[in-house]
Amino acid sequence: MKPLILSLTLMAGGLTSGLVLAQNEAEIAQHVTGNTFEMRRMGMRMQITFLPDGETAIQGPMGQGAGQWSLSGNELCMTMPRGGDRCGSVSISETGSLLTADGNEMTPVN
Repeated sequence: MKPLILSLTLMAGGLTSGLVLAQNEAEIAQHVTGNTFEMRRMGMRMQITFLPDGETAIQGPMGQGAGQWSLSGNELCMTMPRGGDRCGSVSISETGSLLTADGNEMTPVN
């Protein structure tokens, strides 16, 4: 994967105030692997599941798709079917949401 160093702009939503619970690679990987998160992209809700093999399963109003994800330190990179590569630092809030450095949020579904 050839990542672009961009914030995860595919995640649009308000940042919730809350403590950040995890910031290292092992904790973030454990938190996301096998779990589904909801995010907004261009005002539409999407769900993304981070599969253990580095693949993603994506479901949204435009249908289903697949992509890839990787983690290096606290930088999460994702390849989206129609959105290209996106990378940015993430942390985990006290509510279990993934928070990006630019203030966006991915909310856990399960």
